[in-house]
Parts: sequence; C-alpha cells; structure tokens
Amino acid sequence: MLEALRKKRVPEICNELGYGIPEIIQNHLGPKLFAKEIKFAQDDGEFSDYVEVDALDIQDRAIDKFLRLHGAYAPKDPETAAQVGVKVIIMDMPRPQMDLVMDDVKPGPLVPTRGTKVNGSGHKT
Repeated sequence: MLEALRKKRVPEICNELGYGIPEIIQNHLGPKLFAKEIKFAQDDGEFSDYVEVDALDIQDRAIDKFLRLHGAYAPKDPETAAQVGVKVIIMDMPRPQMDLVMDDVKPGPLVPTRGTKVNGSGHKT
C-alpha cells in the first residue's frame, strides 16, 4: 500500500479521496461566502441579547481565495507581470486631410468646410 502511494502524486490521492478542487470549492470555500456569526450583548455579566450578522472577515478571505483561483490579481514576480497585460502598437502614419474638398465625389452636394461656401450646384464660391 505504501509503495502504491509513493508512485502517486498528492493531487491524484486527494481526488481519489473526494477532495478534488471542485469538491473543495463547492463544500468548503463556497459556503464561506455566506458565513454568519453571532454577536452577543451582556448586561451585568449575563447575556441579554444576540444578533446574527455577516462574518465579513471570513467572507472577505473566501472572496480573496476565489479571486486568486481565477488569477484576478497581477503577478508579484516582475518577469511574469511583464507577460500579462495589454500590448499597444503605435503606428506613425499621416492622417487624411479633413479640409480637402474633392469635386468629383458624388452623389449630392458637397458639405462646406472651414469657411468654404458651396452653392446649390455643389460648387465652391
């Protein structure tokens, strides 16, 4: 038996025992997102009242674990961080001239640009 365990990796053994990632998330991590705690009030050393509230610290840690599992945080290692993100390519190319009026554009009249008046026939005046 011991020899058989030595040939297996820990994740394989955990999966066989029912402690795979999906089971751990569903049975242990998931419920912590809705964890509650009870706050008690005392009067003269005796418990007088209680209220159930969200266990924010437990919920916060569970959310953090979910985000880590999803890879939502930037890597701390600079080499790994350099491979994550958005690459921007800057192209240096001339823009078309916006004030250029082309007489051979059809159909319809030309739209006036920067002080250029166009008469009803579509020609500059």
